[in-house]
Amino acid sequence: MTARLGDFVFLNAPLAWVDDEMAGEMDADLAQDLRACIKVGDVRSFDQAPRLGMIAMSEIGTKALSPGNNDPGAAIAGIRPPSCASDGS
Repeated sequence: MTARLGDFVFLNAPLAWVDDEMAGEMDADLAQDLRACIKVGDVRSFDQAPRLGMIAMSEIGTKALSPGNNDPGAAIAGIRPPSCASDGS
């Protein structure tokens, strides 16, 4: 794979490479199975790209500590362990 989950990819850019050994064994069914594992869309969601959620939480925490906001409660919520954020507690 050349791109991580949630990465921006350019039109017609390769998303995966197959090495020479496997290329000899590649048939149409295997190629179709590999393509079925990749989903490309216009928008990322937190469910599809967990890293996006971590980026959003860090931005919230950073903005909460700015002089205009000064909201330490939101900043603390932004640094809670990811396990707490994912299970709803």
